[in-house]
Amino acid sequence: MRGIDTVFTALLDMSIRAGWLMLAVIVLRLVVRGAPGWMRCVLWAFVALRLTCPFSVPSAFSLVPDAQTVRTDDAASAPVPEGSTGIRAADDAAGPAAPESLTHSPDSRKENSRSIPTARLSILWLSGLVLFIGYALFGSVRLRRNVSEAAKLRDNIYLCDRIRSPFIYGLIRPAVYLPTGLDADAMQYVLAHEQAHLARRDHWWKAIGFLLLAVYWFHPLVWVSFVLFGRDLELACDEKAVRHWTLEKRKSYSHALVSCSTNKNAVLACPLAFGEVGVKERVKAVLRYKKPTAGVTAASIIVCAVVAVCFLTSPAKAARPPRADQTAHTAHDGNSSAARTPDTSGLTAQAQPSNKESDESATQPAGTGCPAYDTVLAKAAYALKQPHTDLDSENELLSPEFVQTQEGRMTLGYLLQDIDGDGTKELLLGANSDIEDGWDGIIWNMFTVSGDAPVKVFEGWMNNTWYLCEDGVILNNAYSGSYNNYDYYDYNNGALTLLESVFFDGHDGENPSWSYNTTTNSEASVSISEKEAGDIIKKHAIAHTQFIPF
Repeated sequence: MRGIDTVFTALLDMSIRAGWLMLAVIVLRLVVRGAPGWMRCVLWAFVALRLTCPFSVPSAFSLVPDAQTVRTDDAASAPVPEGSTGIRAADDAAGPAAPESLTHSPDSRKENSRSIPTARLSILWLSGLVLFIGYALFGSVRLRRNVSEAAKLRDNIYLCDRIRSPFIYGLIRPAVYLPTGLDADAMQYVLAHEQAHLARRDHWWKAIGFLLLAVYWFHPLVWVSFVLFGRDLELACDEKAVRHWTLEKRKSYSHALVSCSTNKNAVLACPLAFGEVGVKERVKAVLRYKKPTAGVTAASIIVCAVVAVCFLTSPAKAARPPRADQTAHTAHDGNSSAARTPDTSGLTAQAQPSNKESDESATQPAGTGCPAYDTVLAKAAYALKQPHTDLDSENELLSPEFVQTQEGRMTLGYLLQDIDGDGTKELLLGANSDIEDGWDGIIWNMFTVSGDAPVKVFEGWMNNTWYLCEDGVILNNAYSGSYNNYDYYDYNNGALTLLESVFFDGHDGENPSWSYNTTTNSEASVSISEKEAGDIIKKHAIAHTQFIPF
């Protein structure tokens, strides 16, 4: 079920971001009533794109709020073995010394017991999706049975005794079904409308809309958008059908529209019924129809472009690391950045802080005697005094969570320590706790030196933190939702080598499981008991590292 949790969290995040676009389109529909129907369909296509594409292009004009909109449950909410580890995410296994940002106090455990785990929400979402798909299949089979004895009139047009209104049915080979006894005059207008639907491929677009409704059934704005999208689809089709007609023909078309109106439920994915939705609004639009001028068309294109730039993009900012819910799994599979060759893309030792940095950084760290490290520290000191969105060169070196100072609960600092005993000290950027009984020791970045250049050994971020252990081992604790990963590495000559890994799966709160591995192959993991896991975690006790404040 881990994959379902990840998918649901991603969908929830995309739906919240798309909500801003849906609100904008709903408002624009009221403001641009005189705009051509195709424009509103384009806007709804933008909504569909936002709901299906997890990526977006950065833009300075984006109106979508920055920051991750959804965070899964903290791994500390899951049960862990008794003992003392000093890791917040494993407080039940750690005892009172665990850091406050990763562990749960007794009060916070009570709060978590009242919350609904992401896993349960994922199961609820999946159940709703299955019901929607089942509903659509049932309706399709029932409709197929009703038209099974339809008589072919010509081409893809059929007459059927068991239907009361005209509609299109089918995706690959769509057909137009007309009720037997339909007036001959009305038939020509009905067919003109349905042929316009087919030319516009509306039977595909409505099916896509229903599929998105099935996936995002939990989002109220998606329901509103689906209903309004259906109306705009029909309005645009009416415009295409009547654009060359005289007023008299449009009046006859409106009469046919009223006579074929139906109270059919608009939530059905298929078919596209002639008089299914918004008949009153459509009649008014048909009678008032005027061919859009070049100015109106140009304005409509501009509106679509502005909406795309403002709502299909994300705020321009420095690149951030992968999301924590992905990190927990990649770390367990041995694909985390820690297991790869260290990043040598840092600045050279000769690169010195710019005049801007020197002027705006009133307090610089003391010299380390290593030009490469002095460059990193100067960049770090400067970054901590600047807006978070204007630090491209600094963020090439620094973890975003280091720059953002953990909302004032921690004092950021640095430390030089020879971790592997080779005579060359490593540079650590980390944090000391500012709260009573807090935790010291979170490392956001670790650097070594190769030649004259700083080399980034690893980078941490929220839900993916690093620690020095008392036995000289380096711990990477990656956690997401009910999952928690403890990877223990040996550091030597600028590289990290996995020693052992403990993985906690708390998806089933009553029957949590632990597994153990000494390789990067997740399939080689073996199940272990809660006590065995606790013993391994306690064996590598975390050192309370103290950093020199900036």
